[in-house]
Amino acid sequence: MKVLIAGYNDISKNLIKEISSFADIVLLEKEEKKEFLEKENLEKIDIILGDISNIETLKKIISYSFNTLVACFEEDRTNYSLCKFLLNHIPNKISLLNNEINERLYKDIRENIHLVYKGRVLSKYIKNLISFEKKEALGVGIGGDIIEITVPPNSILVNQKISNFHSSKWRIGAIYRNNKIILPKFSTKILSGDKLLIIGEPKTLENIVTLFLKNEPQFPLSYGYAQVFVVDKKNIKDKVLEEVLFLYSKTKVRELDIFLENLELNKEFLEEKIKNIKINKLLSFKFINSLEDVDIGFICLEKENSKFKRLSYILNSQSSKAIKLFKKYEVPIFLCSGKNTYKNILCPIFNMEESLKALETSFQLSKMLSCNLTILIVRQIDLNEENLDVSFIKKTIDSYQRMYKIKAKIVQKIGNPIRVTLNQEKDHDLVVVSGNPNKNSNFLNPYPPYLIFLLTNITSLIVPYSS
Repeated sequence: MKVLIAGYNDISKNLIKEISSFADIVLLEKEEKKEFLEKENLEKIDIILGDISNIETLKKIISYSFNTLVACFEEDRTNYSLCKFLLNHIPNKISLLNNEINERLYKDIRENIHLVYKGRVLSKYIKNLISFEKKEALGVGIGGDIIEITVPPNSILVNQKISNFHSSKWRIGAIYRNNKIILPKFSTKILSGDKLLIIGEPKTLENIVTLFLKNEPQFPLSYGYAQVFVVDKKNIKDKVLEEVLFLYSKTKVRELDIFLENLELNKEFLEEKIKNIKINKLLSFKFINSLEDVDIGFICLEKENSKFKRLSYILNSQSSKAIKLFKKYEVPIFLCSGKNTYKNILCPIFNMEESLKALETSFQLSKMLSCNLTILIVRQIDLNEENLDVSFIKKTIDSYQRMYKIKAKIVQKIGNPIRVTLNQEKDHDLVVVSGNPNKNSNFLNPYPPYLIFLLTNITSLIVPYSS
């Protein structure tokens, strides 16, 4: 079987792994991507470099006598044009739809192709469309939103509470243990050998399975696949832009969406700046008019460190745009200070349930970014000892260390978690906290996760925890 994959990105990269065992693959890409492709591990794959508007490129494609076309370019019109030209030359045609509004492009050929929506696509689903004789069970139930997994002994899930893996986009709906069905509560612990019924959005399920079964960091795919950069200033610091692209290159996001709140900003100038920053990942970015229709994985903003802003955040954290976005969308938020690489991550732990979500994310990022991790355990003088079970926290840290093969440094302090964290930030590049989006914070009733997130001078990240 001969398969033409048009466009090289994360989706087509995973697809190549899925079908290389039974298909002869040819990759079609633009000439300008030649240098990038040479760095990829593609020696067993034939590559056609050229533009689909070039008749010689199209003649070369036809000469291969392909069984299947998978059009994966980032531009919907390019995918459509390729499918239409090869309509009578390749029998099985699959096209990725990047934006649902562009489905109308396919009106005249819709009955002759398989249209797959970006964000809902699983590489194994495309594999089944390609290989009719080699169907592979996806483990997906009614509506494509249910999957079952058996928890192995070395899984990140073992001995963890359900609340530690709570998300707005998926749930552990039931546990089958010792021939009994358990309807889990937030306090229910997961054990090795449990069969879990996971319910959620289809686009997240494969990433969740990879995380739970293989312990491979998937940040931020349990939230969404797009990185959103919200720009509200006329002038963007080059270092901040470099940090945004650094995060894009190191995490699992599949596209960068730029939301310009300041309409005076020159799009063409910003686009040129972005293209001139070198990263080790195929860049897919676009400008958007709204955040409402984006599958947000995380949001980036430039950090505000003026004394006036810091005072306003102490008086009322809801005055911060970052907190407003956090409360509205319930996704991770980065406040970027202008670091184009990270060497040390700081994760303060001062509340059992909420802090452990930050701990999980810190280990994932430490693995993905190849940097050191410091866990700062803070005992608050005014709280009961039961609010911080240090022995349990250390056991959790130890389990993450074994899973991700990372040795974290543990520091213990007593005092106000905000002051202690600010005193420890000096030798770190990123501080990670988790907070409940339903909480508020003001001068009379301060909420430490918000204030640490807003008041640190270094880059900070807050991830959502729902009680």
